[in-house]
Amino acid sequence: MEKSIAIIGFNIFSAGGTTRSNLNNIHDFLAAGYQVHYYNFREFKKIDVVKLIRENSFLEGAYFHEVKDIQDDLEGDTVFITREGFFPLAKYIRYNYPDKVVIGEMHAALPMDDKMDLEPNFPYFHYVRVATKSIQDFIRNEYHFDRTYVQTVSLSHLSTKENPNFKTSRRDAYGNANFLVNSRFDPQKDIPYAIKLMDCLVNKMGHRDFRFFVNGYGPSQTMIKKLIEHYNLTDYVFMNESQPDNYMYLSTAKVETLGYSIAEEFAKGHAIVVYAGDDGVVRENYENFHNCLWITKDIADDSQKVLQFADQENSLEGYRANLNYLAPLTDSYVKYFEENTALAKETQKPDKVISLDELLDKIETTSLADELTKYRKIYYKIKKWPIIGSIISNEKLKTAARKVLSR
Repeated sequence: MEKSIAIIGFNIFSAGGTTRSNLNNIHDFLAAGYQVHYYNFREFKKIDVVKLIRENSFLEGAYFHEVKDIQDDLEGDTVFITREGFFPLAKYIRYNYPDKVVIGEMHAALPMDDKMDLEPNFPYFHYVRVATKSIQDFIRNEYHFDRTYVQTVSLSHLSTKENPNFKTSRRDAYGNANFLVNSRFDPQKDIPYAIKLMDCLVNKMGHRDFRFFVNGYGPSQTMIKKLIEHYNLTDYVFMNESQPDNYMYLSTAKVETLGYSIAEEFAKGHAIVVYAGDDGVVRENYENFHNCLWITKDIADDSQKVLQFADQENSLEGYRANLNYLAPLTDSYVKYFEENTALAKETQKPDKVISLDELLDKIETTSLADELTKYRKIYYKIKKWPIIGSIISNEKLKTAARKVLSR
């Protein structure tokens, strides 16, 4: 009998680390012979699926549904819930579909999780996947929940073939030392620290051969632009412009559970300048990698380290070792998952649950709450109306509305 899984996620049609993880999981389980059903929290149209398949041809074998569809039927022998804010769905699934195995996927860093999303809902999971041993230990000690397993997310989108354009020099043809970051612009990514580091290198120490290329989107974009101007770095820090051919990747995020962009840059052969994370999890993931500089967010100390690092050479042997570290994470996710969950442990069975509509509305209002929630809820309701719905779905209008609401 064909094995099957369901994946419940926020919005696979938008960019992000969890989207990348879900795409990789769909790819890996399809390749392993599973039937795969994906349930999207956000509403979508058939054209959205067509576009996504055009960009990821392997998705032709998957089935796409909206989360509200689980009220009538939920496909898959095993159900993955891939956002901590959706963990309350575990109770609903255990009550209405008692034969399903329910797996929780923790993608956010622990400091960013809401305790009320975790503690009351852990008992309804057969297992919860976590990124590192330290996270597993914390959950066991803090929440007294031991049905967890440690497994890194799939990196099947990465190529671990050696880059023929690998460069030993960390400077470009003009002698410049370039930093690059691809990131969502939000406080957790701490782009302001990277700009302050550039201020120290360029303005205070006089090293005008450093450049910083910042690529991304998000709520902090305007603030980052103002910081660039405030520090008089418009000739040295560039936002969403063409990236250099030779660069060092810079990650200053406060917390990450993996850091997809870091893994991607190691695979390409670029040197990495990276902060270990407030909780040390980033260092836990990449401790043994080469061509890497660990910074501490002490400006004076970091600037001196960066100056030395930029003038050192990338090690080809170190790059090859990094590829060897990454290789097992590109094609073994299903194998490790099956080993980690071979013994389906018993879970708590709920006596009663609220309706799915109430539950989804509660998730929208609490777990996804921000200053734009009330506007977003109105948008998704009137989007269904004839004529008006097609008008407000217009991309130009949506872009203008986002700018107004952001201000």
